[in-house]
Amino acid sequence: MNFFWFLALVPAIAGMDITEVMLSEKQSKEVLRIMYRLHTRVHKMPPPVMRRGDQETVDLDTTMGRLRGVVNKTVRKNVTYAAFYGVPYAEPPVGRLRFRAPVPAKPWKGVYDATFERPCCMQNGETPYEDEDCLYLNVYTPRPSDSGTALPVMVFIHGGAFVGGSSSTKMYAPDFVVDTGVILVTLNYRLGALGFLSMQTPEVPGNAGLKDQALALKWVKENIRCFGGDPMRVTVFGESAGAASIHYHMLSKRSKGLFDRAILESGTANCPWAFLPGSEAKKKAVSLARKLSCWTLTDAMTLDCLMKKSAKEITEKQAKAVSLGDLLSMRPFAFVPTQEPVFDDALISEDPDTLIAKEPANPVPAILGSNSREALIVWPVFEKIDPIGLLTWLIGWDLSLFYPAHLLKKLPLQKKRLIHYRLKEFYFGENSVGKATLGNLIDLITDSVFVVPIQRASARLANGSSPVYNYVFAFDGPYGHYKREFGLTNERGVSHADELGYLFYDENIHPQYPIRGGDESILKAETTVEKMTKMWSNFAASGDPTPVTNELLNEKWLPRTASHLTYVTIGDNLLVRDRDFKTLIERVHFWKNLVAEIGE
Repeated sequence: MNFFWFLALVPAIAGMDITEVMLSEKQSKEVLRIMYRLHTRVHKMPPPVMRRGDQETVDLDTTMGRLRGVVNKTVRKNVTYAAFYGVPYAEPPVGRLRFRAPVPAKPWKGVYDATFERPCCMQNGETPYEDEDCLYLNVYTPRPSDSGTALPVMVFIHGGAFVGGSSSTKMYAPDFVVDTGVILVTLNYRLGALGFLSMQTPEVPGNAGLKDQALALKWVKENIRCFGGDPMRVTVFGESAGAASIHYHMLSKRSKGLFDRAILESGTANCPWAFLPGSEAKKKAVSLARKLSCWTLTDAMTLDCLMKKSAKEITEKQAKAVSLGDLLSMRPFAFVPTQEPVFDDALISEDPDTLIAKEPANPVPAILGSNSREALIVWPVFEKIDPIGLLTWLIGWDLSLFYPAHLLKKLPLQKKRLIHYRLKEFYFGENSVGKATLGNLIDLITDSVFVVPIQRASARLANGSSPVYNYVFAFDGPYGHYKREFGLTNERGVSHADELGYLFYDENIHPQYPIRGGDESILKAETTVEKMTKMWSNFAASGDPTPVTNELLNEKWLPRTASHLTYVTIGDNLLVRDRDFKTLIERVHFWKNLVAEIGE
């Protein structure tokens, strides 16, 4: 038995906060490795797309200057489209611009070569295709002209726990989306410390990565007409950290008017992994400075030292020791959005729970949802660092740690124990918490980390005048990346991020097109691709994901109200009921009643 676990039992037995128990250095590294592998796929990140020598090119005039892109065809339906890669929307965030809000790109002279992708933003230093100069976007349009009827526009913000991911065509190829007749834009934004370090000062208030996104959205509004797009029909959609980012933009006055509709897949600003209080963010900045031998008596001197370090040095030192609380809230990384001091250019000046209690600054029509079993992403973490189940046993001492943290910290011990017993009864019944009931723990983490905060945000948005649609993605098919990657195909449910295989083409996951043969699982997966992209593009075009019902979209998807949760389950068919271990409505009502019983 690992001596570490004997030490870990002490706080549990003594009634202390077990979320503060630190994993060993080896375990921390393993958690970070697995979580990073999910969010970035950097271990097999291919070189950026380059133009083939015989590939047809196309020129296009924008407000910034002339672009030269390439002509491609989609893999499924052979639709012709133009791709413009690596278009700058901001000045390179290097030198004096490091950690600062982005500066709009300057117009260029001549023809800008947009026939190849630029590097992704700095991540963990393990790929040669990353650079601090990374604020570029890609535009894929089936009509590279400003003539004719303007097309709906979909802007994708990638996930990756605010520390990884990119707009790479190898991960987010446009084929499936462009097949539906919309324009797709993907973008890079700064990640990790370079994107989210906050010293809580006017010079470095934090959230530079979110401000990158806002500037990219502004660029789209000002330029997309040149690509054949409709600037009045811009839908921003994202997954995980990308979805939480979009929610921040919906709540922020600084992002007002930058988009017209929003789709949030598996994330909102009030998810526990999507926010750090300002005081905690400052501590993370000081900790990083110390690792880089930059900690000094004044913030100005510390910043001056950090500005002299290379981007690679900063990225390599940004990882942190992981606590049990970090693991269970799925926040193993140190740099995420934070509450900025109240300055003129602040994007977030209050915590998410305060913000969502108010009217959103951007009350646009929205789709919000989650996958049926999001927390499968931590299954391999538990199997790797907890092979005999001591960690799950330790968690079983105090299940109240899954209660919303901003409410839990105010409660006396007696109420915390009541929370523990209620959660134990609902998720585990008569069974003990341990290795044999890891699946039950996965269900609890799914709800506490994803479902409950997403549904709370959804209900608040539904208070407004714009429609809000909810979904559960439950199609467990062959295009799910994560379950395949970690050998979890025998486990029930759909993991975090696995819906992306039904929105974006990935040559590592999808079959060679055109499909030949009659493999039933592939045919069902192809139908789900058609269904997902059709609903998302319908919403982008009209604000209604199912304007008509037919054989493909067999149910009318109705918006929810603030008090009544209506949703669809996206499976083999569109269903108005859930087939998971307990229905979404049962689970949401359980948590709502629990909060009411406990009080604040």
